Amino acid sequence: MTVYYRGPAGTVTESHFVTHAPDGSAYDLNDLRNIMRVRRRGPRFAAVLAAAVAVILAGVAVGWLMSDMGSLLVVLVAVVAAVFVLRLASPVYTLRADHRDQPVELYSTRDKVDFERVCRNLERALEDLRPA
Repeated sequence: MTVYYRGPAGTVTESHFVTHAPDGSAYDLNDLRNIMRVRRRGPRFAAVLAAAVAVILAGVAVGWLMSDMGSLLVVLVAVVAAVFVLRLASPVYTLRADHRDQPVELYSTRDKVDFERVCRNLERALEDLRPA
């Protein structure tokens, strides 16, 4: 049996996509249709964006009241903190498909690199599954 991928998402073999979800669902590759990659913002995007803006504004306000060198440092720290806060709003990548005419979510993550790895290996498995 050829294993194309084994990782946090599950396992992609020559015939199945097996998830590591609690139920350990196994999807026969022959039964997968309409495979879609979906990228969406995280559920807390608006709140995180508002928090990042608030951090920057607070840094500018405190910097305004301090000396020149102190204000530059405070604004710099505020910008770094805002960037860190915005990282919390990273997008969610989801792999969806129809399995035996039922919509299923095969995999969902915030890790773009691993998501692309899963998609690439699933594509390879599907290509090798087709008759030459």
